[in-house]
Amino acid sequence: MQAYALADIEVNYEVERIRAWRFRKVSEYMRRLNKDGLFSEIACRERYNALTDGTARIPTSLDDDPHARLEELENYRSAREDARNKEKAIKDRKAALERKTKEEAKIKNAQKAEEIAQKREQKESEKAQRAMQRAAAAQVRAQRATENSNARRAHNMKVQKQAKKTTKGAAKGKGKAKVKETVAPKKKAAPKSSELVARINSQITDDTPDPRGFLSLEDMSEICADRGIATAGKGKEQLLSEIRDADDEWSAEDLRAMCRAQRVNVTGNKGTMKYHLARKAAEAYASFRAGVEAAENDEMDEE
Repeated sequence: MQAYALADIEVNYEVERIRAWRFRKVSEYMRRLNKDGLFSEIACRERYNALTDGTARIPTSLDDDPHARLEELENYRSAREDARNKEKAIKDRKAALERKTKEEAKIKNAQKAEEIAQKREQKESEKAQRAMQRAAAAQVRAQRATENSNARRAHNMKVQKQAKKTTKGAAKGKGKAKVKETVAPKKKAAPKSSELVARINSQITDDTPDPRGFLSLEDMSEICADRGIATAGKGKEQLLSEIRDADDEWSAEDLRAMCRAQRVNVTGNKGTMKYHLARKAAEAYASFRAGVEAAENDEMDEE
């Protein structure tokens, strides 16, 4: 019985499907019987149900007042046409609004993508500029190192030549039979720090002479070589100016650290610390005392 019930359900389903397909065939046969009778499957089903229920109206051509029926049909068609037009207008407005929303979203996304691309381009450009600056600084350091190496090589050759001349002079002196004994003059006591260079912080101004200016050209060239400054074809004033320009690159922290390392006064501003460091560096050379004494003699002669 269960199998029979299942089979009956499936048969009923197929029967209903065929019945639904029947009114499609009715619509096709009505077109074949009357070319002007264009009725859909739904219209055929509704007309058939109305005829079986007794609610169907007679055709317009058989009605007592066919003109009224035709007018009513025309009004119905007009109303349906207006309804379709309204539905179409609503759909068109909705579609236009959707298109506008999509276009605005596209424009907004395009602007956002452009801004992101510009920021990325600016960032990459800044990176490239920093890389170029680092490369330029590295090139300058390499050039200074090369100049420093060349200057030290030239200084070394000069020292070797002077050593050779000294050796030859000593060999000639040994060939003499006797050498008159001479009393070595007493060395003059090293003068105390002159007022030209020994200054306290309150006496140091921008117009205070740089202690390294009392050095000889050779000693000043050696300082420049240690700092990586080219010396070829330059005088003392130009070398001193370039040394002072190089001092300006030091920060206050660097100057304090250097003053502590050289055991000089760390109080005061950058100008006073640079002066004390310059004096400490100049006092390491023999030409410094000679330059100070020459300056003192010049002042005495002027008086």
